[in-house]
Amino acid sequence: MVLVTTAGEVGTEAALLLSRQDVPVRVLTRHPEKATALADAGAEIAVTSVILVSPAVPAQELGVPAPSRR
Repeated sequence: MVLVTTAGEVGTEAALLLSRQDVPVRVLTRHPEKATALADAGAEIAVTSVILVSPAVPAQELGVPAPSRR
């Protein structure tokens, strides 16, 4: 199983290439409606929150949205 942590242009292409080679793929996305082509290609779509565990790198931290309160 390969986890692709973005369904943007590069992540989508990577997931599609892996799926075409029968590699199990899971895609993490905040917008499942934008990942229908990936689901159709056999990728498992995971919609969840992200917990960023990394060294203090402000550029990475700023790119991660705050969790929503439901």
